[in-house]
Amino acid sequence: MISPLENGKHAKLRKKWLTMANNQEKFHEIIIFYKKNIILDLFLRKQEILVTFARKALLGMKIQEVMK
Repeated sequence: MISPLENGKHAKLRKKWLTMANNQEKFHEIIIFYKKNIILDLFLRKQEILVTFARKALLGMKIQEVMK
């Protein structure tokens, strides 16, 4: 038979393990959030580079038209 003292120890250990599991889950969610933000940031930078290139190309075409 388990004494009340041992039962209390088990409850504390169980609570500790649940807290650790919960913290680990939250940490995992934070990592996923930051990875998504990094991917989004890289995508937006790539879009910015493409827009800048397109502007320069169009500007070059306009200059060539004016020079004709």
